[in-house]
Amino acid sequence: MGLMDLTTPEMVDISGAWLDASSTEGKLIARAKGLVPLLAFVREAHEGLVASQVVGENPHAARIKELSQQNVELDREHDRHVRGIISILEGLASLAKTPKRRAAYEAAAHALFPDGPSTAQLSYSAEAGTAAMLDKRLTDAHRKTIASVTTPEGSLNDLVGRWRKAARELGDSDKERTRLLEVKPEGATKADMFQARHAWGRAVDVLRRAIAMAKLSDEDTSTILASLTKAE
Repeated sequence: MGLMDLTTPEMVDISGAWLDASSTEGKLIARAKGLVPLLAFVREAHEGLVASQVVGENPHAARIKELSQQNVELDREHDRHVRGIISILEGLASLAKTPKRRAAYEAAAHALFPDGPSTAQLSYSAEAGTAAMLDKRLTDAHRKTIASVTTPEGSLNDLVGRWRKAARELGDSDKERTRLLEVKPEGATKADMFQARHAWGRAVDVLRRAIAMAKLSDEDTSTILASLTKAE
């Protein structure tokens, strides 16, 4: 097993003992000629490794969580209106007394929701886009048909307005959430941890090679390198 196979806590424990002037390993290194200057590299790597364990968090994490919940609620409201409006128009088409009236209801439903019921399964941005492009899809005939329908919950125009409002707010909310997710986290990232581990490995390897060349007894060398030997 190589140095990079060590866990981060094992790495910190090994270099921590070397840097501790009161530890057995620290005392032996301090007495060996030429090793003390190399501790500066080990110390830097050790401190970088410890710092890399402070996992970074997006500074807008609370707002992102709030927006995520808001998106769920707005999407539920959006989907409820999509299904309801389609059901109303489909019902009217089924009950229409003439083919012309049936075709008018069906055409209005298709103009409102080109993807039909699956509109409720689109991405947040696609749902917002579908509602935003509505004015370009509606003809005067579609508008007349929609304006002719009244329900106990309000006119069909009102229901369409509520659907569009939910879609617009959903789009805005999701855009803000996406933007905040792209903000770089404060603190260490996985890349920082990876680099810190490799920096530690390089510094420790230098000291290990120097220890092997230092004028230390076999017993003292074994004592200093004991943790590495166990790890390997």
